[in-house]
Amino acid sequence: MCTITGITEAESCVEAIGGIKALYLAEFSSLGFTIASKKVTAVTGALKKFVMIKNATAFANNPGERTSPRLHRYNTEIFAQFGESDEAADALDDLKACCKLVAIVLFENGNVRLFGVQFTSAAKTALEVSAVEMVATSSDLSDVSTAESRTELRLTAQSKNIVRGLNSALTEVVLDALVA
Repeated sequence: MCTITGITEAESCVEAIGGIKALYLAEFSSLGFTIASKKVTAVTGALKKFVMIKNATAFANNPGERTSPRLHRYNTEIFAQFGESDEAADALDDLKACCKLVAIVLFENGNVRLFGVQFTSAAKTALEVSAVEMVATSSDLSDVSTAESRTELRLTAQSKNIVRGLNSALTEVVLDALVA
């Protein structure tokens, strides 16, 4: 059974200039999407919010790969670190049972991207689960210093195209209102 529990990290003294501000997760089947002009303009359903340590390590990448002359895919990798706590470890461990995850990433500059989904056609009017479903891998790591102890989340998927959110419609306030 898939259990998704949000995580909120206490503010650290290190300020991040760019990168990921927050990560929202849900299973595809629990969400609805409104699309206009090839962008997601609204999301319905319940999200869980993950706010990671602000140490400039979080990223969401979608590098392209051409596996044959006619086949192009985006290999999604999202990475985030959280403090070492039972809450964080349990929340990340629970994600292992989830498949068909959707990640909505809010970047510090206000941009929004959706991962784990892809458009069903070139018309970009509907979404489906990405070609290779998004899955989570969690790690619980420690080092010689308690400052180095942490839990980590890595989300991976493969999709046919990039899905953007309409920045003016999918704001942090709007996304936070969906957090349950």
